[in-house]
Amino acid sequence: MDKQAIERIRKALTGAEGKRLAKEEAAAAQGFDDGGAAARRDAGKLARKALASGKKADRFEALVKAQAKAAAERAREWQAAAVEQSKEGGKLLADQRAGLVRSLEVLAALDPTVPSPSYHLLNTPFLIWPTNSVDLEASEIVPSNSSAKFRARIGKHKSFFGDVKFYYIWDNGTDKFAVINADGYSIFHGTAFVGVGGGIFPANRAASVRLTATLQILEWWNQPPTSPLQQTDQSAEIHNLRVSAGGFGEVGAIELRNVFRGSDLRHTLMLVPPRGVVVFAVTTAVAMGTGDDDGLAEVDFASGEFMVGSPAVLVTVLT
Repeated sequence: MDKQAIERIRKALTGAEGKRLAKEEAAAAQGFDDGGAAARRDAGKLARKALASGKKADRFEALVKAQAKAAAERAREWQAAAVEQSKEGGKLLADQRAGLVRSLEVLAALDPTVPSPSYHLLNTPFLIWPTNSVDLEASEIVPSNSSAKFRARIGKHKSFFGDVKFYYIWDNGTDKFAVINADGYSIFHGTAFVGVGGGIFPANRAASVRLTATLQILEWWNQPPTSPLQQTDQSAEIHNLRVSAGGFGEVGAIELRNVFRGSDLRHTLMLVPPRGVVVFAVTTAVAMGTGDDDGLAEVDFASGEFMVGSPAVLVTVLT
């Protein structure tokens, strides 16, 4: 495609069309659902009326505070260690990515005159774009190694959804219909944390983090762009963390996770009309939520060598 056509598509994706897509994705994202939160609040109110405070309650409150302090210290130590180890993890990731890209390059270099299939390697996105609530700290478009850095944190009674999209473009430069398969590759390298405090009485104390990768497809020959029917292999759940401490006599809970994973996201047997243009978005998404009374959730894809990325999209033309 010529540069002017790509620039028009980039403008649309960073303008009205991008806003429309972001709004749809945010609405479709699974929000935080504590389940039973209202019942616990009602139980807590009844318990407060029925139970009088005393020395045992005071001792329990002290235990909760000590537990929270110890948990916070463990979380700080764990996060510092994870950032320190990110350089080693980054080297391993680079080796793995290089092996993958080399395999794709070999396929793409096959003689195009040989009968189907043929392979087209899209290894340089024309746009990296954050949507919804993500604020990028940095991004870099590099052949076979594009990446972005961001972090997010929420306290109690909050929700968060945001994503980073790596956009690629392919056009059927023939006068015939083409049937294609598409493989998009995503990378998550960072940390995720959820934590809640404790308490004597029931309350809505909970937190969750969900990380997903998706290959989104826009049929640009239609305006506004449409998408083919979503297939199972187009998305992958990277991590799903959740903690809660909403009952009687809870002392709190934390969950910490190193996130180090790549995904192959695939859509098969897509029909593209003559001269049709397809836009692929390899999307790395974060959804977080916390309870009304307590909760903390955060992700870090910015410290040290942490990042989210996309090496490439491979288009296989079957006809």
